[in-house]
Amino acid sequence: MTGERFSAFLKRVENERWLQYAILLGITLIGAAIRFYRLGEWSFWIDEIFTVNRASASYSDLPTTFRTVSSAFWTPISIISTGLTFKLLGVSEWSARLTPAIIGVLSIPILYIPMRRLFGVWAGLTFALLLALAPWHIFWSQNARFYTSLALFYTLAAVSF
Repeated sequence: MTGERFSAFLKRVENERWLQYAILLGITLIGAAIRFYRLGEWSFWIDEIFTVNRASASYSDLPTTFRTVSSAFWTPISIISTGLTFKLLGVSEWSARLTPAIIGVLSIPILYIPMRRLFGVWAGLTFALLLALAPWHIFWSQNARFYTSLALFYTLAAVSF
């Protein structure tokens, strides 16, 4: 690709929103493939057991639990969604890691939007690509822990302030 054609492509991407979203969709699909690859392959490690025990114990009787949770204790979104996943799919390595993997995948397009608004189209797409390929984000997206939801929400909070 010559320099002029490449410059024309860059300008076309900046001007056409559908092309930006097509590239973002490709990046998100790559991130999803990486995060779901061998998701339930290895057995639980000790920190994941805390999540599994809390989600399965707290939501063994889901409808009454939501009504009787004490106000002195808070329940993280990751525990609630993992408990719901256990209710639907049963307890396994794959189902325990499903929620963090989905949150990890959704973080890519969700965080693209504020980055694009703050820094421009190419910075947003670069951010999305780096997040899709970030080893630590992939690692935590494949573990039954709260770190992907924490990263998503604190990044959104930091950007909003």
